[in-house]
Amino acid sequence: DSADDESLLTLYRRFAYARNTNPAMANGSPAFDNKTGNDSMEYCSNNTAVMAWYMHEVGGSKTCLVMHNISETTQYVTRWDGDNVSNSTILVASDPISVNGKTVTMPPYSSVVFALN
Repeated sequence: DSADDESLLTLYRRFAYARNTNPAMANGSPAFDNKTGNDSMEYCSNNTAVMAWYMHEVGGSKTCLVMHNISETTQYVTRWDGDNVSNSTILVASDPISVNGKTVTMPPYSSVVFALN
């Protein structure tokens, strides 16, 4: 039933599945971007309306990028060349997220996790 596909419970189940099947999400350690020299979520996204951080697998090589748009408006976040963000690297998202080049478009109050490797 399509109503169930859009429920909050279904969304939580998708995020839980991503956590349980991706080593970076399951046992990862959060880190903010060090390219800016600032240790905060807003500098990781270069946008004060988007909180973002990396999850690095402890003892492994997997990395995910977690992003949350905490505003009531669509946000556009430009990622760095080294980030492997694309529509095909989206592990899980709360809403339709689009990636065009290095720019991630996030609807209001949306969340996305990218599997970077």
